[in-house]
Amino acid sequence: MNELIQIDPISPLRQRLIDEMTMRRCSKETQRNYLREVGRFATWLRRSPHTASAENVRQFQIEQQQAGVPAPTMNSIVGALRFFFTHTLDRPDLARKLIRTKHARKIPVVLTMADVKRLLDATRSLKHQAALSVAYGAEVAAIAYYNKPLVYDPLFKAAADTMLTIAADPRHLGARIGITAVLHTWGSALTHQPHAPPRPALSSGMQAP
Repeated sequence: MNELIQIDPISPLRQRLIDEMTMRRCSKETQRNYLREVGRFATWLRRSPHTASAENVRQFQIEQQQAGVPAPTMNSIVGALRFFFTHTLDRPDLARKLIRTKHARKIPVVLTMADVKRLLDATRSLKHQAALSVAYGAEVAAIAYYNKPLVYDPLFKAAADTMLTIAADPRHLGARIGITAVLHTWGSALTHQPHAPPRPALSSGMQAP
């Protein structure tokens, strides 16, 4: 004999939150995160979150901080609750009580040019060298994201110096060229990938192919 399994229905409030996220085309990952964080708040509140007051929101944040919840997690909670209060409950007054937590961003260790050369020279396989080059480039992209003024100027200079050096070599062009470079900060896959592809022009004014 088959036994029927009782499935608890989704509460109207939870369904409304899901509907609001769906209408705004939030990703599945975002929806899971928001449901989890709103559930965290409801568990702390011990009643439906639609009954929360401004003092509840304030006290919740204080207790989470005192419990040692990491800053990124706190900011995730804040984002979820802001969405919930603003769009699901139409209570922007409560959303304004939520405060994002500041946290220090650490700059990753950067290899020197000599270190990079030794790394790439460690293998003779072109496939492995390409993989190492891409991996190192990803680290530079992470640094550039948080330090744009410090990275973009050297990026343009490196692109210009490279083109001028290659063009001046008699084995290539043997000429002095002008360069137009445009900063691209995002790749075709919409990932952060800062690069400055230069477009050389001959001194006569004719654009190089």
